[in-house]
Amino acid sequence: MYPCNGLRVLDMSRVVAGPIAGRILSDLGADVVKLEPPEGDVTRVWGHVRHGLSGFYTQQNAGKRNVCIDLRVDGAADVVRALAAQADIVIENFRAGVLDRLGLGYEDLRAVNHDLIMLSVSGFGHGGPESPRPAYAPRLQADAGPVHRAAHAAHPARTAPRSPAWRGSTASPAAPASSGPPSGSSPRRFRIARYGSSTSPPARATCSWHSFNWPRRRR
Repeated sequence: MYPCNGLRVLDMSRVVAGPIAGRILSDLGADVVKLEPPEGDVTRVWGHVRHGLSGFYTQQNAGKRNVCIDLRVDGAADVVRALAAQADIVIENFRAGVLDRLGLGYEDLRAVNHDLIMLSVSGFGHGGPESPRPAYAPRLQADAGPVHRAAHAAHPARTAPRSPAWRGSTASPAAPASSGPPSGSSPRRFRIARYGSSTSPPARATCSWHSFNWPRRRR
């Protein structure tokens, strides 16, 4: 007997912040349904992919069921509200205001399920001037300072920023030659990783909403 047996969770979140909460609830016995767009969660193609799923996606979403809903089409909000009416918990990590524009904010869902609990994950809150900004790890690390600290730790003697054109040379037009890597060491290279491919679209979600329904339960 698991502590969350009988709980129904509608997981509308993506990537990590949100899906990991759904994964924990699933491990504790909850029935978790993950809502994905037609193109699927972006993490389906992150990292090593086997049998159409990446290890990253599987780690965050093991144990969940899937439903594919395109929130941009007419009638999609009605389907989500119908699912929320049967759920105990809804998890979401959209940017502030997105669900309200779709008619799926907390008050909208509470109107069909008075006892509903909504977990809203946000990088910058829901009411401040920064709230509309998306929150990804590189952005948060840049805002908080670790990127700046790491760059200076790698080149403590640097006195001026390097030119964007610098790609591994030991001298920079904007700084003395002595500010590069130590003599005899390999040049330090910087690269921005890009996951996925514009020529290889993500795998689609595994089922459509009209084939999904929770079993009825006694109240």
